[in-house]
Amino acid sequence: MRGLVWAVMIFCACVLVIIQIRGKAPESLPYVRAVLPDTDCEPICWNGIQPGITDYKSARTTIAALPNTLPVEDALDTWGLSPDDHHWHMLTLNNKTTEVMLLPENVRLGEVLLSLGSPDFYTLRYVIEAREVQYRLIEIFYVDKQLRLTANITDRGRLSPQAPLLSLRYMPEVPTRSFDSRDWHGFAQNLLAMRS
Repeated sequence: MRGLVWAVMIFCACVLVIIQIRGKAPESLPYVRAVLPDTDCEPICWNGIQPGITDYKSARTTIAALPNTLPVEDALDTWGLSPDDHHWHMLTLNNKTTEVMLLPENVRLGEVLLSLGSPDFYTLRYVIEAREVQYRLIEIFYVDKQLRLTANITDRGRLSPQAPLLSLRYMPEVPTRSFDSRDWHGFAQNLLAMRS
């Protein structure tokens, strides 16, 4: 009987630890926080850089001063950013518009959407080679944040919160809808069916 009590107590302790780990907010994770916008500037900015407003020289100086940031050899305006010991994000800066583009490593789309809230709209893009669709991309837009996220969708038109985030773009202009843009209705929708 005593062994059963200990087994139940150990099981409960393990469950509590798992719940606490899974309940951690994504924005508290350093590798997710590193790609999110600042919360204290208008219009939107990333680490104090406001695309289209911050001048190029100031933006470069800001990026160079970030901790754990290294310039990429033979690549102009490109840096590697390591928010922790397990992730490297690539960062590029457009020298004309000061648009910031991040190519995050091992950041899931769901982590960023959970942190930013519901997006405004999305657009599907196809990459075609030799007359065959090689893969499908979704571009997800936040108008007020001047932000565009890019991720892959499946052949069946599904998008998973576990999908790797391919890029985040902090844009110098407010994104506008195109003729093929659709309202965001969450992950459960079949994106290809919504297109017609």
